[in-house]
Amino acid sequence: MTVALLVFRSTLRGQRISIALMSVGLLAFAFLMSATFEAFGVATLELMESMPSGFQSLLKAATGAGSAAMNYMAIGYRHPVPMIVTAGFVVAASSGAMAKEIERGSIFLLLSRPVPRLHLMLAKFASMAVGLVAFQAFMLLGTWIGATTYGLEGMDYGTVTLIMVNGLFLGLAVSGITFSISAVSSDGGRAIALSAGILVVLFFVDFLAGTWSAVEAIGPISPFHYYDPVSVVNSGSVSALHLGVLAAFAVGGLTLAAIAFNRRDIP
Repeated sequence: MTVALLVFRSTLRGQRISIALMSVGLLAFAFLMSATFEAFGVATLELMESMPSGFQSLLKAATGAGSAAMNYMAIGYRHPVPMIVTAGFVVAASSGAMAKEIERGSIFLLLSRPVPRLHLMLAKFASMAVGLVAFQAFMLLGTWIGATTYGLEGMDYGTVTLIMVNGLFLGLAVSGITFSISAVSSDGGRAIALSAGILVVLFFVDFLAGTWSAVEAIGPISPFHYYDPVSVVNSGSVSALHLGVLAAFAVGGLTLAAIAFNRRDIP
């Protein structure tokens, strides 16, 4: 068994409890959204339509085609709770991938093995990607359980799956940003703080671009701009352009991380 595979397995084993708890939490959130549709669904959609465009932009909640249940669930997928859970996991996993290993000194044990630094980084990234896939799978499962239990009509699970794919690509895009920060940092706490700060700014950029026409042009610099569940419901498909840009965020960030990590001197 290669060293990189051992690193992947040990990292995933260390994250298994957090991944399991977050996955169950997201399942419960999706189930709760389904459970509250009968009581709040129609009223929520009407309220969203009457709100100023700024509030609609925050949740990308301008409803259109698709059933009321699908629109309500789509707004829920854009809710801050699942986005914070996903971003929080990515920030923690990426900071632990390199910055915390350097801070603890355990990176020297890993680098003493005959394995390229790139392989070690990719092993860490792969373990994090497993968590992101689990989150989306449990969100989908929670949606199905809730919709089946409460008899939600008009649910299209093909479209829901596309939304989950869009969410997965968003998580990977965020990881490209956070891994590049971790690759140049020797302090895990600093890497977490900087990553979280940048993600908050990027989320605010997406919000601001949707509410203020003067800065609308800067919206595309944020990966959150390309995660729009309601748009997926309206079109019945996920934009290939959106997935491509999110993939570019991920690949570009990981490339920069690999170059920086491979070239840096580790104190």
